[in-house]
Amino acid sequence: MKTSTQFTRFTSLLAFVSLLFLVSCSSNTESPVTGSRLHTLKVGDTFTYHDHTTDTSGVTLPGGDTTITASVTRTGLTVAGKNAVTEIVKGSDTTYLAESGDSSYSVLQNQVGITSGASLPAIWVSFDPSKTGKTVYDSTQNATISGFPATIHSTIVMNYLGKITETVGGNSLTVFKFSKVVEVIMTVMGQDFTTTVTVMNTYAPAIGYLTDRIVKTVSNTAQSPVPNEITYSVLQSYHIQ
Repeated sequence: MKTSTQFTRFTSLLAFVSLLFLVSCSSNTESPVTGSRLHTLKVGDTFTYHDHTTDTSGVTLPGGDTTITASVTRTGLTVAGKNAVTEIVKGSDTTYLAESGDSSYSVLQNQVGITSGASLPAIWVSFDPSKTGKTVYDSTQNATISGFPATIHSTIVMNYLGKITETVGGNSLTVFKFSKVVEVIMTVMGQDFTTTVTVMNTYAPAIGYLTDRIVKTVSNTAQSPVPNEITYSVLQSYHIQ
């Protein structure tokens, strides 16, 4: 049973974790694209996903099952120092993506507030097979949580997990698997509260976007209101211009 004080201490962390679920995808009708040819995203491209959320044992949560479409709304943008950026909207989420080659891409992670005085900065995160195991962010910040002094240690590690073949709507696609591991350790009154968010992305150069996305959140304390759950987003169909 959580006390109100414990809940207050972690409310900001709950908001922080919810904002970590960056990058979304969705669509419409099938296009007969195969192989590893790089498709440059164009306005009007759409990607339809089956999204669902489960607890860590795999049981689907009430209201956690839906179908949603991601649409390319703008291309050729300059965003946070990068050119040729594509804007993709999925529901209430907006993703900024920059293709880097036939197997890699970058996604803008916006600034995310953790608590008063501490945040993750806005950075471009690169998904690149040649840079597996790379720590792209490592910082310790001082903060105050409900009047208590605290330190917050945050890291982001990128990993390349290999290349496989997936079938989407009857089309065989070469895909590259990546993970982004975000770990936040909040130390309050000598006690550590750790939350780890692991984002698994599978990128298909033939369509220029993602075929799968899994977000797993795990906290090591029962007192944290941050839910231990897994969110899945699986590409069902797509239409590319």
